[in-house]
Amino acid sequence: MKENGDKNSAGVEVEGVITRINSSSSSNSKSSSSSSKQSSSGPSQEYITASVNVPRYGIEGNIKIEKTIGETLKVFDRIKLRIEASDRDFRNRTSLIFMEKI
Repeated sequence: MKENGDKNSAGVEVEGVITRINSSSSSNSKSSSSSSKQSSSGPSQEYITASVNVPRYGIEGNIKIEKTIGETLKVFDRIKLRIEASDRDFRNRTSLIFMEKI
């Protein structure tokens, strides 16, 4: 039995289908009240979020894709993703992680 929601688990690799491509977002978005502070973490990474469907398991969810890769994707494109789940704090949390376009 794994404790503390083993973060090093490999998960399951499956195929999914993009059902919707959402607007882009920045990785270090800040509220307007803290916009005067400078970030020392370097340049911000732009992301595109996409809604996906994994028919094999009947799962729908959102994934975050780098903008440079996401701009080449379209609705109904097949992608490979990894599904990870943790049972930390008595709650199941399922994560969908983009791997590559098929």
